[in-house]
Amino acid sequence: MHNTVHRIGAASRSICAIFLLALVFCPGLRAEDSIVIAAYHPGETIHIVVSLQRPAKLSSLSCQFRLAKLEVASQQQYTTVINSNGYKAFSDTDYEVSAVVPDYTASGIYRLLYASTAVPELSKEYNVPSELGKTYAIKVINEKPDPLPNIKDITIVPLK
Repeated sequence: MHNTVHRIGAASRSICAIFLLALVFCPGLRAEDSIVIAAYHPGETIHIVVSLQRPAKLSSLSCQFRLAKLEVASQQQYTTVINSNGYKAFSDTDYEVSAVVPDYTASGIYRLLYASTAVPELSKEYNVPSELGKTYAIKVINEKPDPLPNIKDITIVPLK
């Protein structure tokens, strides 16, 4: 009996140790790093400020948000990716990238998937959170009704 309790205790300690290591070394798992920053509706513009470690004259800057949690089941076939569509420089180290939420974007939580920077002949893509150490999230609220009716039937017409 004592030996069984000792094995169960050791297993519990191992599981707790693995969980604690995951919290320390996987920042995407920490609750404080995945707080939703803001809520947007279709047609609204998301503004993201990207700060570089040193000055650079970027020729391109982009980012992409991807649906992490669908909140309205009937919107599962709506758009689930939000791509940036423009950027501007505030300085040689601070840039703003913007993304307009498409009209039929599914309601839910979107996480920043990557940010990409480029100068002529070189680009770098930073995966989030693995390379930036944080999870950035936004919420999309889409109350637009689905404009497409369900298909009632399909008939294949045989050759004559």
